[in-house]
Amino acid sequence: MSESAWEQYVGLAQRLDAVRAEEAARTGAIRAGVAEMSEHADQLEQRLREQGGHLAGLASHLRLRAPKLDPIPVQGHIDPAPALRDIAQAIDRTDREARRAAERGQHPALLPRWPNGMRNFLLYGVAAAAVLAAQIAAFYRDSSPNAIVVLFVVPLIGYILGTIAVSIAARPRVADTKVRSSPRLGLLLCFGIGPIAVAVLLVQHARSR
Repeated sequence: MSESAWEQYVGLAQRLDAVRAEEAARTGAIRAGVAEMSEHADQLEQRLREQGGHLAGLASHLRLRAPKLDPIPVQGHIDPAPALRDIAQAIDRTDREARRAAERGQHPALLPRWPNGMRNFLLYGVAAAAVLAAQIAAFYRDSSPNAIVVLFVVPLIGYILGTIAVSIAARPRVADTKVRSSPRLGLLLCFGIGPIAVAVLLVQHARSR
């Protein structure tokens, strides 16, 4: 074998070794990447199972319909790396929304940011306004109406309706949370608004003289 042929042979052998080493490194990187993605997928699957149980428990706690957690069939080609990233982001987003839902469940359905006293005052105030309107209507229909009906029955009906409104509108979704109905406030508003209105009219009438 001539010297030039031998040099060509050695050069090709070295190039072949370099190609083999490069291919081995590339194959090893692929295997390592596949193993890493497989481990990541297993972790995401475990998180999904735990999250599913948490969501079902949260729905029961908030007295909502349990969500459907059946897997959706995948169609077409899926690139594993972007898909795993999207799934991880979706899990994180669902965790945040679940925490927000749990926090919202602690608050009443009506005016959730209002304090209990202000909310109950508003509801009983509306009931008291209805009581006053009914009492005024009773006096317009009859100059001497039944005092028991006007001063006791009508306010009692308004108080009952106000209490029902408080118990429904101010009830949080969390089943074990008690509703503060402020019954004394309701009694004061519903039974006191009529006499207070009469007193105000008498004072104005006395001043006008």
